[in-house]
Formats: sequence, C-alpha cells, structure tokens
Amino acid sequence: MPLYALREIHLSIGQVGLGLSFAAVVGLIAGIPVGRLADRGGPRDIFLVTLLIQALSMTSLLFAHSFWAFVLAVTATDLATR
Repeated sequence: MPLYALREIHLSIGQVGLGLSFAAVVGLIAGIPVGRLADRGGPRDIFLVTLLIQALSMTSLLFAHSFWAFVLAVTATDLATR
C-alpha cells in the first residue's frame, strides 16, 4: 500500500506515514467496540461483514487521487482488519 500511494497517488513519504499512522490509531481505538459487537452478533457474521468492507475499501484506493481520499480508504481498511 505505501508504494502504491507513493507511485500512483503521488503522495510524499510524510503524507503516507501520516495517513497510515492515523489509520493505525483509529484502528486501535475501534478494536474494543468491534470485539464487543462480535460478541453480541456472532463472530462469523461480523467477520464476513468486515471482509466485505475491507474488499470495498481496498478497491476504493484505485479511485483515491488525493491525501484525504487515501486517508479515508486506509482508515476504512484498517478498521475492517481490526
């Protein structure tokens, strides 16, 4: 993902690092609520939903042409992987 952002979206190394760091912090914070949701709704169903979200957010990187679109796509991907 970082190489794609550097070469195709034409972001700087600092922008890529900032975007990935922001996504990681949001993903860490969201880990506990998503775990509780999986306890209530069933882990298999939540896992399938997060896989679908992850696939859609990774696909959205193809349409990201700015820093904020990159941050949004990476954050959604990181949330889905947590």
